[in-house]
Amino acid sequence: MNNKRQMQQKLNHSLSDLKENPFLAQRVIAQAKGEPEMKKKISFALILAMILLILLAVAAVAEVLGINVFELFGKTNNRYAELAPYTTLDNMPEVSVTSVELGKTTAGINSAYYDGMSLIVGYAIQNGSCMEEFIPDDSMIAEMTRLDDNLVWAASNDEEGRLITEWIQARDEGKKAGLVRYTVSPSDHTETDDGIDIMPATEETRTGEDGFEYTVREYETPLTKELQNLDEITLNIRLYRSVNCLYFDGENTYTLDKTESAGIMRARVQRASSQVHTFSGTGQFRGINLNATATASAAYASLDVRFSDPLPPLPEDHWYILSLSDENGEALRETESTDGGVSDVVITYEGTGRLPQHLILRIYEEHEGDFDTTAALSGTEPIILAVQE
Repeated sequence: MNNKRQMQQKLNHSLSDLKENPFLAQRVIAQAKGEPEMKKKISFALILAMILLILLAVAAVAEVLGINVFELFGKTNNRYAELAPYTTLDNMPEVSVTSVELGKTTAGINSAYYDGMSLIVGYAIQNGSCMEEFIPDDSMIAEMTRLDDNLVWAASNDEEGRLITEWIQARDEGKKAGLVRYTVSPSDHTETDDGIDIMPATEETRTGEDGFEYTVREYETPLTKELQNLDEITLNIRLYRSVNCLYFDGENTYTLDKTESAGIMRARVQRASSQVHTFSGTGQFRGINLNATATASAAYASLDVRFSDPLPPLPEDHWYILSLSDENGEALRETESTDGGVSDVVITYEGTGRLPQHLILRIYEEHEGDFDTTAALSGTEPIILAVQE
């Protein structure tokens, strides 16, 4: 069989025969909890054996889904390292997708942090993509859509980078060239069992030494009211299997994309034992009285400052920074600023990974170009926000 026919058969087969594996740890633990009560005495050895089986099952699933995402990112981010002890899940059901092109792809949520006000999820995917060269047949070309010739794919690893570079070179030389990428990837949406769509804020992916793609996904904080202060929250992230084709016919560039559902990553996340505190304080900024209230956990903070008069508007490329730090002087990272003209300012922050005992608010003006943040902070009057009893 020639290469062209082999490739065509692989493409035709690429969106069929999707399967999900049973949830190993969930099944084993459920069976253990569901054992009928024994009327006769159970030996200590038997109890130990049962515990060992459960631990081995959980360990097996943990190995399948790689290491805790917070621990991996915590190697370079102290916030995630501090949160990691609160992110262990009782069960970590894996989703397994089998395809001709990728073989077996394994995915699952393996860690998550929920404190009643904020949510951070870590998930892992093993063997989730591959790319190879191909030339489509006439039937595939008929389905393709013309693409801007200046647009190309982004590479996710060195091998993809090599293939894309060769494709660009062929295009620039006017030679026919094609690429196909097979992926199993998650949706941007995270839903609860009640159908609530939780809005993501940021996402970062890293490749581990074990070959897994690890992603930490953070959500808008504070969470919407229906998601706040629950004992637990059940999350669903859909997986999709895709075939993406990129083809240059010697004159123009074309693309073809096909996608199909491939399962759901699920997790039941217990509310963390870490607390959420409310802080408040009063002060002045440039002669304007202010009243500040903040809600903070180990993971995040939300600050609401109400001024007696509107903050003076600032010129272009200038803005006000509302800096928060904890009792140790460690800064919480603000996610936004204001250019003035308002009397009520709400800012959200990333926490330090530890619950603050009090907060220190400093307000200063920043501008584009060279700027000495240390000097600006030293010239401000600190406003102490104490815990509300």
